[in-house]
Amino acid sequence: MHARFSQKTLSIARALIESVHDGMYIADHEGYYIMANEAFERITGINRQEMVGRHTQYMIDNNWVPRAVNLEVIKDFQTRSRIVQYPSGRQLLVTAAMLWRDNGIPAAVVSTLRDLTELNLTNEELKNSQVMIERFKKRIEYLEETLGSTNKFFIGQSTDFRRTLSLAKKVAGSDATIMITGPSGVGKDVLAQFIHYQSRRKNSGSFVKVDCAALPANLLESELFGYDKGAFTDARTQGKQGMFELANGGTLFLDE
Repeated sequence: MHARFSQKTLSIARALIESVHDGMYIADHEGYYIMANEAFERITGINRQEMVGRHTQYMIDNNWVPRAVNLEVIKDFQTRSRIVQYPSGRQLLVTAAMLWRDNGIPAAVVSTLRDLTELNLTNEELKNSQVMIERFKKRIEYLEETLGSTNKFFIGQSTDFRRTLSLAKKVAGSDATIMITGPSGVGKDVLAQFIHYQSRRKNSGSFVKVDCAALPANLLESELFGYDKGAFTDARTQGKQGMFELANGGTLFLDE
């Protein structure tokens, strides 16, 4: 069988199929296997050395392969693809095509095997990720709705309370700096978030809260304005964004 091809031709063919990630094998125009690459052996679990020289029908009769697309190509010379379930349990997309000599005589059939099992697993992982993303999106939408709803976010019916919320909604439409005053524990940060989610800034930036009392004086500047890599000793190698930059387009709440 190999006498039909020169050693130079076989060497070139072997180098080519070994450079391919998918499984690949070559059979002559009568159906006898000539060679297969390492990926073929890995994907199918078939010892490629043992298959060389055997006829494709022998492989089918001995349950090495369930179906041989190359035999279909030999019959009518038409390139075709089939999904084949191999004994290894892997589902493979097998594509076979005829190679022709310069004189128009059929020379060999080249078949490629793409492992759909790995592709299906990747698709499943992608679907799971998309499901998680949708869950997060719904959660975010719920939180935004909750934060933007006075009925769900606040409890209170007094005149002063309603006046405060009415004023908060008005100032939410402004880009002016807002000062919120009141005793500790009354919910100034909650009101600040309410103003943020009532404003157009909720769609263009984040709500960033800074606990000023917890910032050491020597780190105040770097925390608020950030720094480049190597700006000072113990600085992060990649630098750090400041709070002002993180809140760009949104709301920066400086809590005393």
